[in-house]
Amino acid sequence: MVVKVGVIGTGAMGRAHIDRLTNVLNGAKVVAVTDINQEAAKAAVRDFKLDAKVYPDDTSLLQDPDIDAVFVVSFGGAHEATVLKALDTDKFIFTEKPLATTLEGAKRIVDKEMGKPRKVIQVGFMRRYDEGIHALKTQLDSGIIGTPLVVRASHINPDVAANYSNEMAITDTLIHEIDEMHWLLDDDYASIQITYPRQSSKVNNEGLRDPQLATLTTKKGVVIQVLVHVTAQYGYEVKLEVVGETGELKLPDYGFAPIVRTQATQQTAMETSWVKRFLQAYNTEVQEFIDQVAKNESPIGPSAWDGYIAAVTAEAGIRSQKDQEPVLINVAATPAFYQKKQAVKA
Repeated sequence: MVVKVGVIGTGAMGRAHIDRLTNVLNGAKVVAVTDINQEAAKAAVRDFKLDAKVYPDDTSLLQDPDIDAVFVVSFGGAHEATVLKALDTDKFIFTEKPLATTLEGAKRIVDKEMGKPRKVIQVGFMRRYDEGIHALKTQLDSGIIGTPLVVRASHINPDVAANYSNEMAITDTLIHEIDEMHWLLDDDYASIQITYPRQSSKVNNEGLRDPQLATLTTKKGVVIQVLVHVTAQYGYEVKLEVVGETGELKLPDYGFAPIVRTQATQQTAMETSWVKRFLQAYNTEVQEFIDQVAKNESPIGPSAWDGYIAAVTAEAGIRSQKDQEPVLINVAATPAFYQKKQAVKA
């Protein structure tokens, strides 16, 4: 079965997904696109030589009975409305993060999906599909370092766009670590605190504090510290280290260029973009989603409930930004709907 896909949003990320669905991965065909900028949608069809319809909006695209799955790749504030409309159809849904930009919006999506016979949503938290991070989790789960005690992580960007706000340090940047650590440790959050170190002189965005230090505590007592530094100038990288009772696990430094030693110096090139750093992870997550849809089975990747947990934690993080005090996190137990694979209904 070739999965027929409709893509909602044809900006940079939408085009990246169209490219991988069309030219890299197997089993899918983009048959419909839409964007609030109709010229951008038409350009995507033209540039990728798609045999696809251009719809005026998400509502009309979602009404197309020939589409098996939709990719929601519009701007974050539009995700909730589109996903809710998509849940009124029989289509599978891959939505980039955030699931919704508000806690209430994420809860509305979860509640509506639980009214269906099975899970149909996958959220684009691609970190879980990174080979290095996945290998680290495998080692952690094996017990090789005993019980985890402390996690140290960093999320580094060289710079950010002019519209990047202080809240986006949580909702757009830290949100990846929020999902990653919840999955990595298989543990729920108890609290979060945001602390502002000395302000970098490289910050040009009004109201943005950079760097920021997030301290999350889990219900089992693990302390997680994440440095978010989005004007670091030197490149893009993520760091991860888990300290256990009997050892440590560390994500290796990712350098795709050779180390050069010359004239009494050693150097290597660094990535400047998250797109290249996580290219393999994006490809793997999307291929898995397509494979599940082809079998008419529920997605097995990050669920709407994972998106809801991220929204709860991010909302608490934004509250902590205001006074830099700890904010308690209380998430209900995972509903049975999200605890197991759902039976397939023809």
